[in-house]
Amino acid sequence: MTTETETAVGEEISPATTPAKQYKGIAILGSHPQTKKLAPFDDDWLIYACSPDNSPFGYSEHKSTLPRVDVWFELHRPIADVTRPYRYLRWLEDMDCPIIMRDKDAMPAFPTSVPYPDKELKERFGPFAFSSSVAYMIAKAIADCEEMGIEHIGLWGIMQQSKIEYIKHATGTQQLLWEAHKADITIALPEEAKHLFDPPEEDW
Repeated sequence: MTTETETAVGEEISPATTPAKQYKGIAILGSHPQTKKLAPFDDDWLIYACSPDNSPFGYSEHKSTLPRVDVWFELHRPIADVTRPYRYLRWLEDMDCPIIMRDKDAMPAFPTSVPYPDKELKERFGPFAFSSSVAYMIAKAIADCEEMGIEHIGLWGIMQQSKIEYIKHATGTQQLLWEAHKADITIALPEEAKHLFDPPEEDW
């Protein structure tokens, strides 16, 4: 999303630079091909996206660009990592929407970069739920919903069903979905991802 005002690197901003617009929700997008294209791109939802596989330069055979993005999250720290292809990083340099980042040393290379409010959100939600980029994005979306009067958060392109992914990532996602619920924010999930609402089985 092209903004009307320029923002210095490192300056804290809200993702919406046009306060007069009222958004229905914030859509958080991962890269799972089964549901990511089901996101409300044609509706008045802010689109928060992440992952090299939502660019032309990811590693997956399912990599593809999205119809639109309002805020990009590149939260890997350090950003110079084997999981971040060089061409993907060059692609980010040309983005005209805010790029939320945690690698402060790398931020000057990305003209639209904005620091992730790490300390603030971890003080609010505790340090244990931040288990993946998705969890970081949900925490930021909760704060943004409260700031902008938005009542809905939705997750698309996010499954977290594999054993490794579930153990490492899904519990943080679920904890922050619960935090959104406690903040009176409605959660939207495609049918294929409704398992994220399921509590763990009591097998102990």
